[in-house]
Amino acid sequence: MDADKKKAFTLIEVLVSLTIILILAGALVGAGKYLRTRAERQLTRSAIEVICTALEQYYDQTTAFPVADVNFGWTGCTTQYTCVPNLGTVIGGTTEERQKNGVSFSNASSAALFYYLDHNKNCREIIGAISERLITNKDALTGARLKVLVGAPPVEVDLPRFVDAWRMSLRYVYSSGDAFPVIFSAGPDKKFDTKDDLSSQ
Repeated sequence: MDADKKKAFTLIEVLVSLTIILILAGALVGAGKYLRTRAERQLTRSAIEVICTALEQYYDQTTAFPVADVNFGWTGCTTQYTCVPNLGTVIGGTTEERQKNGVSFSNASSAALFYYLDHNKNCREIIGAISERLITNKDALTGARLKVLVGAPPVEVDLPRFVDAWRMSLRYVYSSGDAFPVIFSAGPDKKFDTKDDLSSQ
């Protein structure tokens, strides 16, 4: 009888064992989340570096960086679709104006940047090194395709853009006189102008 009692676990031993297991599991989950965030930050940094390399190539060929105020030479762009008359505008314009036209500031600047680099053969080869998951034509908030109607008869054209590892548009900022454009990611919290932002500066 005494031998049987020695083989059994007491309630306290079971609770201590469960506590240790839960502590170890919590540590593993925390470490996993940290490693995932670190990997996502590195993936985004790498994409920003590739974009900067493509911008250098673009400048070498054109002696200019992609401009801020353009409409890509497209006509027939309808507001029924997610577009604005000056989709490439990255400086100026109120938030209300951007929302009225159905496109966010970051979506617009990122789509404009992608358009310029993708339409330059050498730059297209460079941005080809960016992970496919960091280029999309879908809006992060609504999931709707970003597109415009172009030409007559009108044809739908997708507007792919650069996004970070958290599926938020990268922000492209350049105005004439700047030494080099700046690329921003909102970071893990998905909000610009906070301490976890990533940038090319």
